[in-house]
Amino acid sequence: EPVRVSQIQGSGNRSPLAGRLVTVSGVVTGRRSNGFYLQSLAEDEDADPNTSEGVFVFLNATPEAGILNGRVLSVTATVAEFRPASDPQSPTLTELTLPVITLTQETRALPPPVAITTAQIYPAGGPDVLERYEGMRVRFGSLRAVSGTGGSFDEVNATPRDSGIFWAVLDGTPTPAREPGVNWDGNPERLRVDTQGSETVFSGDRWDDVTGNLDYGLRAYTVVLDSVGSIRRAVVQRAPRVSPSVPGELRVASMNLRRLFDNVDDPGTADAVLTGRAVAARLAAISDVARTQLDLPDVIAVQEVENLGVLRQLAQSLGDRYEAFLEEGNDPGGIDVGFLVNTRKVAVHSVTQEEKGASYRTPAGASAVL
Repeated sequence: EPVRVSQIQGSGNRSPLAGRLVTVSGVVTGRRSNGFYLQSLAEDEDADPNTSEGVFVFLNATPEAGILNGRVLSVTATVAEFRPASDPQSPTLTELTLPVITLTQETRALPPPVAITTAQIYPAGGPDVLERYEGMRVRFGSLRAVSGTGGSFDEVNATPRDSGIFWAVLDGTPTPAREPGVNWDGNPERLRVDTQGSETVFSGDRWDDVTGNLDYGLRAYTVVLDSVGSIRRAVVQRAPRVSPSVPGELRVASMNLRRLFDNVDDPGTADAVLTGRAVAARLAAISDVARTQLDLPDVIAVQEVENLGVLRQLAQSLGDRYEAFLEEGNDPGGIDVGFLVNTRKVAVHSVTQEEKGASYRTPAGASAVL
C-alpha cells in the first residue's frame, strides 16, 4: 500500500504499520555500510511535530552506487521494529526491511536538518523525546565528547582499531551520571555519535555544527554524521605521576596487565600467541607506565600475566632491580597473578598460592548468579 514516511513512523515509539508491506517515496539523506536513510519529500510532510519524516532502509549490504544523497527513489518493503538479539529488552528502531528499490533520475537538495537543543532533550516527556526525529537529518550547534572513540584491539599484533564512535552531550550540559534504581531516566542527554570511522575523538573535544541522521543503538539515540564543522580539540593529558618517594617509605602498586601473553603457543590453554614485535611493544608500554607514572614502586602486584617467563621479561625491561614471582593458577586462558619485587629493599622469604584447589559450587535449587 502506498504510504508516507510519517505514517510508517507514527506518533508513538513503535510503528502502527509494523509487519505490513508498504511502498514509500523520499530522498536519500545518508548512507551506511548496511543501508541508507530515506526522508520525506517536502510535499509529503504531514506538519505533525510528533511524527518523524525519516526512516532507515536496511539492506544488510552496502548501498549500490546509484543510491546517493539527494537521489529521489521509492521503496517497497516490510515495516519492522529492529531489536538487537543481544539485548532483548532494548527499545526498538523502526526500519524498512527486505526492500525492493526503484531509482528515479530526480535529485533534490537535502532537507534542512532539525536543530536539536537542550530544550528538546529535556521537556517533560521522559527519555524518548527524540523519537519524533528518528531517521531524520538533525543538527547540533555544539557537542562535547564525554568519552573517546571506542574500538577493538588486535591482540596478536597489539594494535588498536578505532570505531569512530563516541559519546557526547550538548555543550553546556552536565556530564551524565548513572542514576540508581527506578530513578534512572535513561540519560536522554547522552548521545552516541557515529563518525563512520572518519574521526578519532578524545574526551573533552568540542564539535561545532554537527549534522547527521538520528538513529538508535546501544539504548541511546545515535547521530550518524554526514558533515561536521570545526573541531576544538581538548588538551590530552597523561595520568599524573605519583608524588616523589621519601626515605624510609615502602611503595606498593597494582597493575592489571590486560592479558599479557608471550609469542609461544602453550598446549592445554586457550592462550593468545602474540608476534614478537607485539610482545616487545606491550612490554615497552607497561614499562613506561611503571617508570614515568608510578615511579618504580618497590612491589608491583600484577594481574593477567601468562607465565613467569614473560613476567621476567618485564622485570628485565625495568632494569636489574626487580625479581619476578608467579604461581600458575586455574584460569582456562592461562592468565595468572604475580609480583615484581625490588629485592634491594624487600627480602622475599616465600611465595605461596592459597586455596588453589578451592572451588565454588551452586547449591541445589539456588541461582548461579553471584
